[in-house]
Amino acid sequence: MKKQREAKSSMAHWSKKRRQNYVSRGLAVAAMLAMSGVMLAQGSAAAIPQLVPKQFVGSWFELAHLPDKKEKACIADALTLFTLVDKPFRFAQVDSCRLKDGTTDARNYTGTTRIKKTWTGQLKVWTVWPLSRKLWVLAAGPDYEWLLVGAPNHKTLAVLSRTTKLDSDVMAQITTQAATQGFAVAKLITVPQTSRTAPAPAPTAPAQTPPANAPATPE
Repeated sequence: MKKQREAKSSMAHWSKKRRQNYVSRGLAVAAMLAMSGVMLAQGSAAAIPQLVPKQFVGSWFELAHLPDKKEKACIADALTLFTLVDKPFRFAQVDSCRLKDGTTDARNYTGTTRIKKTWTGQLKVWTVWPLSRKLWVLAAGPDYEWLLVGAPNHKTLAVLSRTTKLDSDVMAQITTQAATQGFAVAKLITVPQTSRTAPAPAPTAPAQTPPANAPATPE
C-alpha cells in the first residue's frame, strides 16, 4: 500500500510539473508572437503608393545615410541624380561624392519600377545585369522637396533634399517616419554639404542595360 501511495504521489508530481512546463512554454510562445506582432506593426518598411516621375528626377543632396560600405571613402558633398531614359518606366541614377584627396567618386545605375508599368515607390536598380537591389521611396515631401529612400531589409537608408539643409523640424519628421518603419535612425551619419547648387556628377561608364527580351530581374 505504501509503495502504491508513493507511486501515485510521484505520478501526480510529474503530471503537475509537466503541466507547468506546458504553461511556461505556452506563455513564452505567446510573448514571442506578441513581440512579432508589434515589430510587424511598427517596423515594416512601406514604399509610397504613387511616385511622380517628373518630381522624382533631378539632382538631390544627400543629407544623411546609414553606414554603407559604398560610401565609406566619401567625406562630403554626396549627390544623387535621377534622370528618365527613353524606355518607359526606366531611369538612370548617378551617385557621387567628394573623397579625401579632393577628387570625385561616381557610380552609375540603371533603374526600373518593381511593379510593371506602374510608378510606385518600389524601385530597383543595378550596375551589372541581372544583379539588382531594391530601392524604395519610403516618404516624400508635399512638393518633393525631400525624399526618404532605403531598402525594405533596413540595411540602407538615405535622406535626400533639393537643398543643402532642411529645417530641424522637417528633419525630425523624416527621421520619425524612418524610425516608425523600423530603421535604426540613431546610426544615421550626417553628410557635410559645401556647395550651394548641385553640380552634375562626374561621368562614369554607364551601367549595363538588359536586352529587350531579357527575363525579369531577380528580387
